[in-house]
Amino acid sequence: WGYNPLDTTNRAWLELPAGMSLQPSELAKISFIVTFALHLSKAKDDINRPSHLLLALAHLLVPALIIHLQGDDGTMLVFIIVGLCMLFAAGLSYKYILLGVLAIAVAVPFAWPRLEPYQRDRVLALFHQDDPEYAATLYQQLRGLISIGAGQITGRGLFSGEHHYVPLAYNDFFFSYISEC
Repeated sequence: WGYNPLDTTNRAWLELPAGMSLQPSELAKISFIVTFALHLSKAKDDINRPSHLLLALAHLLVPALIIHLQGDDGTMLVFIIVGLCMLFAAGLSYKYILLGVLAIAVAVPFAWPRLEPYQRDRVLALFHQDDPEYAATLYQQLRGLISIGAGQITGRGLFSGEHHYVPLAYNDFFFSYISEC
């Protein structure tokens, strides 16, 4: 769920001087984007050759697997989605994209029972946004969307005091709060 300053067991964050903290996975995301972009730029027109595509997929899936083994599936999904978007932008053939979509469709029935109940609720909440049963699951996301929407292009002003409440703004929803400013 992110950084909680009162939770001394959370090792996903490093304490820095002056009461600041850093989540190393954020640096890993940036590093991955830079190295993967370099990898794809060197492959250029050969990205659709199986040998080059397999190397690119290994570049994507090795860090994703390590992150999964650490139990941070949210960050793992970010890596995979960013990597797949970069592959698409690099000119990945539609036949590989179709093959990937089919692989996901085959994998979903096997993966679904292995998800934790709260993970299944998050997925189901996306398709049942008006259902009161999922209101608590969607509360944080909806507050973040309202905050971003209220800021629009120019924001309301950093010290205006007219900000929408985002419950966990100190974690992954910090962008929502800043977007409104």
